[in-house]
Amino acid sequence: MAIGRERFWSLVEQTRVDLRATALAMPTDELIGYARWQQHFVVGLLDRRSIKAAGALCLQGSPEHDDGPFGAFAEWLVQQGEAVVEAAARDPDTIAECAWGTAPARGDDGRFLYELAASRGVDLTDPSIEPILDSLDWPEDRPESAAELASPPLVYRVFPRLAARLEMEFLRTTMPRAAWQREAQERNRWWGLAWDALESNELACEIPRFWRLVEMIGWPKPREIAPFETYGMPERVRFALRYHERFAMLERAVAARESTHGPLVTRDRDERIAGVIACGRTPYEAALANPELVRTSRAELGFGRFVDELRRAPKDMLLALLPTHLSERAHELAVGEIVIDYDRGWGFVAASSPSAPPDHVVYFDGAVPIKPPMARKPYSAKQAFAVGDLLAHPKFGDGEVIAKPTLGKILVRFADGEERVLVGPR
Repeated sequence: MAIGRERFWSLVEQTRVDLRATALAMPTDELIGYARWQQHFVVGLLDRRSIKAAGALCLQGSPEHDDGPFGAFAEWLVQQGEAVVEAAARDPDTIAECAWGTAPARGDDGRFLYELAASRGVDLTDPSIEPILDSLDWPEDRPESAAELASPPLVYRVFPRLAARLEMEFLRTTMPRAAWQREAQERNRWWGLAWDALESNELACEIPRFWRLVEMIGWPKPREIAPFETYGMPERVRFALRYHERFAMLERAVAARESTHGPLVTRDRDERIAGVIACGRTPYEAALANPELVRTSRAELGFGRFVDELRRAPKDMLLALLPTHLSERAHELAVGEIVIDYDRGWGFVAASSPSAPPDHVVYFDGAVPIKPPMARKPYSAKQAFAVGDLLAHPKFGDGEVIAKPTLGKILVRFADGEERVLVGPR
């Protein structure tokens, strides 16, 4: 090999200023060695799930996709130097300390080196070129998949500095119930369970998007907001989750100030804090740094109530967002899972005590015991069926006999919700 490891990293320091100019000046042997060493470290980085997860966060992509964008990310990482690569291999969260703008570069340095070598009559993919056999003395990678590492709840625990730098904070405060929600929940606890199920499936929108939406709302004269119309209730919930997180942060700052300097706000406290948020990111961050600004803010009141109304939705809209299982599968599910019954609507799998297995389903109008699983009979026109029997039809799938309308006929409700009359024995 024309160059060793130390020489490679020495060249990296030179190429950080201008890789192309430095590479053009390299002798061919040194160029080949440089390219092979670069590939050696890039491949080593791409083999690490934690590095791919960090790349997915930086590039706002999915670690499940092909290695194309992550190859460019790994090349960029190598160009940061030996200390950065070694630190990232041990803790990818240190990438947050690198110097980059809005996102790491997506360079094509590798392609340039291959093209430059080809112009000198060298094919860097030629297997006869001596490979790099130097071992990478890196610790064992994390056991989770790249997709798991790049998703909550792991992402904030594994990459706290990177997530903070990318403004990808995740929700740390629960979202309080709006007044109308509390009233509905008092009438029937089902509403509270439904909202819990919806909100637990949603993450707060990212901070830059939240502030863009605040600007688009234009309080106190709110306009129609396309994202809320396009993405519907989930987008409203995501916005509200982030709003209540921002509210809680400013409320804590105000309370800390009041503990030493006395009351800042005596009237419309909550709405004044909400009004600061409605003014946008710059006034909000200024108030976080100096809570006295909440006292002098001339923000229009009512923004908090507006956000609560954004979360309001007809029952059918709410229900359409929840995960579903047929009620006949209730015996297979865990406590808290949501099922749908064609006669009773939506319900939650429940147990008689914390240590008991699921034994009933709570529907809007009452609780129904979970039936033990029944054997499913293969459908045949010669087979006798009783109401309540489960059958398997070769064309229509699984179904349940719900009636026997006439002699020799059975009415069957299938898993797709359709009811069909089938022939039975006379």
